[in-house]
Amino acid sequence: MKNKKAGSINDDFKLLEELVSKLSSEQDNLEESIGLFKQGVEVVKRLKTKLTKAKVEVEQIQEELETAVKE
Repeated sequence: MKNKKAGSINDDFKLLEELVSKLSSEQDNLEESIGLFKQGVEVVKRLKTKLTKAKVEVEQIQEELETAVKE
């Protein structure tokens, strides 16, 4: 499997699903399984970063809304 670059959150979730599926079905080659696992870890790290940024953005928007409502 090619090492795909960072895409959207949805793309990363789809890639993670593909990796999990391959790991679940292809257990013949240990080296390939380790490579897929490593790739999955990288995808999870990217997703965590993206989701953390999205959470911060949503919190900022909520704060702006609360400020606007108080005015």
